Formats: sequence, C-alpha cells, structure tokens
Amino acid sequence: MKPVVLIALAATAVVGAVASSASAQTQDYEESYTKRSVRAPRDAFEMTLSSGYTQGFGDIAGNNRIGDIAEPGYGVGLGLGFRVLPHLTVGLVGHYQEFSPRGDLNEEPGARGVATGVEGTYHFTPYDRFDLWLLGGIGYRFLWDVRPNEPNNTLHHGVQIARLQVGFDWRLARRFALGPFVGADATAFLGEDDNSIRGTGGDRGLNNFVYGGLQARFDIGGRTEGPYKAAIGSR
Repeated sequence: MKPVVLIALAATAVVGAVASSASAQTQDYEESYTKRSVRAPRDAFEMTLSSGYTQGFGDIAGNNRIGDIAEPGYGVGLGLGFRVLPHLTVGLVGHYQEFSPRGDLNEEPGARGVATGVEGTYHFTPYDRFDLWLLGGIGYRFLWDVRPNEPNNTLHHGVQIARLQVGFDWRLARRFALGPFVGADATAFLGEDDNSIRGTGGDRGLNNFVYGGLQARFDIGGRTEGPYKAAIGSR
C-alpha cells in the first residue's frame, strides 16, 4: 500500500476518533447540565416581570359580554415578593392589559385592564435546573371600556376570586430564572362607574380571563442553599 494512502487512512481514523470523543463529551455535558443540581434562593426579596397574551370570557352584566367590550390583547405584570423558603414565595402582584378594539370600533383604543392582588408560589423542584411551579392568588380587577366617540369611559370592577398559574423556571444564574407560564382566573364584576355614576343593572355572572407568556424572576439579597442531600454529603 502506498504511503500516501496509509497517511490518508490514518488521518481519517484520527479525525473520526476526535469527532467521536467530542460528540460524547458534548452529550455528557448536556446531560450533566440538565441534571446538575443548582442552589435555590431563600430569605430573599424577589421580583418577577412577565408579558404575554390575555383574553376574557363571560357576561359582565345581563347581555353585556366581555367580548363586546374587548378582543384578545397583551398584558404585562410586576410581582414583588419574599422567597420565604426555596419551595415557597409570597407577595403582591399587579398586571396591566391592553385589549384590541371591538370589531365595530375602528379607532384605538378598545379596552384596558388592571388587576392587583396577593399570591403564593410553590416551587416543586427548586434545586433542579428546570423548576416547576404553581401559583395561586386572589385580587381585584378593573376593566375600562374606552369609547373614542363618546365623552365617558365605563369602568367595570370586581373581585378576582381565584387565580392559578403554572410554569417553570429555567435557572440561568444563581439569582435569575426565565421561563414560560399559562394561567386563568375567575372574576365576579360587582358594578360599573360611568363618569362617577355607579351602575348595577343586570344579572352578573362569573367571568374568566386566560393568559400565557414569558416570565423573568430576579432574587435579591438573602442567601442560596443547595439540596438537603447535597448538604448532608458535604459535611
């Protein structure tokens, strides 16, 4: 066999071995990255920022439906809380929504909403890279029916009886996480104010708002701790 052919075969074998080794190392790194335990915050001030899709369903009063006031839109949220334990956060939250105009309105805007309340979040896997969480809360909701061609806007307001969200945090840094969420709430509108005149006509039903998007979580102060088993093993 010619030397050139031998050299070519040897070079091919070396390249193949290097590529195989690099692929194995990459696979091991990806597996260790997702399965590696992370430190979770505790006794820390926590802030969340969220944004995404939102839409309402149901009757506000009588035949006055949310769909007659507002089409689907987008919302942004700000939460301020305290990470009591790696598994538990409690805090306050505020959401602002900007809804698309109704189909019979050609001028902006259509409707705006604000919801505020208290909430608690339970983290199922705070020591994992991907932390599944469930949030529950109550609050109060405001919904403004903005009519460009009329002098007065109508404010609908009521109790947010329950709110549930589920999502997961992708822990990108010790004090920062990012991830998707979906949620829904149940609201009972109690009345409306039109130019400071309260209206209460019509039977009122239970209304629902659904939403989904992306949330960023920031932890400030406090401390971080590893999983219990890791702590025992390090003693």
